[in-house]
Amino acid sequence: MKRLLISILSFLPFVIWAHQDTYHKFEYGNVTVRFKTGHFFEEINNAKVIGQYAKILSDSLNYGKPILIDFIHDYGYSYEGQTFSYINYGSGNYEIVSFYKRDSIEDNVFHMVPYSDSVENAKGIEKEIYKIHAEGNNRKITIRQFGYHFDVTKTLNLLYYALTNKSAVMKLSRKETLPSYLKNTYYRFESIPSDIINNINLTNVESVQELLKTKIYRDVDTVDRHRLYYSYYSQNGKIHLFAGLHDKEIVLDTLEQVYSFIPRDISPEVLFVFNAPNQFKYYELNTWVYTDYKVERSKQHFLPFDPYEYSVGYIIEWFGDDVFFININCNYSFLYDPFAKFPYLANDDVLIKDFEEYIKSYRKKKEK
Repeated sequence: MKRLLISILSFLPFVIWAHQDTYHKFEYGNVTVRFKTGHFFEEINNAKVIGQYAKILSDSLNYGKPILIDFIHDYGYSYEGQTFSYINYGSGNYEIVSFYKRDSIEDNVFHMVPYSDSVENAKGIEKEIYKIHAEGNNRKITIRQFGYHFDVTKTLNLLYYALTNKSAVMKLSRKETLPSYLKNTYYRFESIPSDIINNINLTNVESVQELLKTKIYRDVDTVDRHRLYYSYYSQNGKIHLFAGLHDKEIVLDTLEQVYSFIPRDISPEVLFVFNAPNQFKYYELNTWVYTDYKVERSKQHFLPFDPYEYSVGYIIEWFGDDVFFININCNYSFLYDPFAKFPYLANDDVLIKDFEEYIKSYRKKKEK
């Protein structure tokens, strides 16, 4: 967007976090996965898993023509956890439409005008259309989703419908819109009606359930299998965390989703997994006894920061013995406090949320 928006000035503290979103692209035969987001999130690996399952589904139905699975990541949580899904057969392109009103004082300054059904016909309103092109000129089946987390089963159900009802998709497609995170902007694209998509999401597709029995791994060629490592695979619509050692996979836990996956691959070799921005578990495989490995697993811990902050990163530091520092790095989020540290004591399974209070409590106990 080229224009200067005077309305943004009132949100000056947020401007310093501005950045350019990035497209990540992965290809699996005739299946292309495109993932738009602002930073690196573990959800990118979830999209890669979905793409590999999509290839298996496509092959099982002998479909060799292009397929685009297009994820627009709502990493700012504007849709409050909702996922909006669309199906189309065509170019795979879509548009971003924005509305502005010229300032009467300075010609090069524009105000954002909130989108409504009547705004396009209002006087003095200028419209900007930005086209997002899918690569290649071939017509393709497109599954497009806007959301914070993308469910593998629901996405594959949509693709199964598109593959087995291609003529209906072509016949029923029409113009659809979805509001953006900006109040003056919306997305515009072709899709079948939302009521059909809602019904698909409620359907239990036997063929999809069968192929989901296949294990799809997060890591394939990037791990050293001659030493202890941590990873996960997707199976039956769940995430299975495991420790790999001596050609064995020791399952650590089963989760619905992974927000952040942080293995420490130097001694001590441990794993921190966040299944939400403010929730984590600690895992460790005790390998002292060669024939009887022991899994150490913490309880679910909750970090004390804004529950509406959904765009954070983590750095885990080992301080010695069983002491770790969990650094919440908010440099690419909207938090005013860009950095926070929380000690975690692994042997006691204690997260110290307020260090000053923890010290005071310890001293009070000693006085007694």
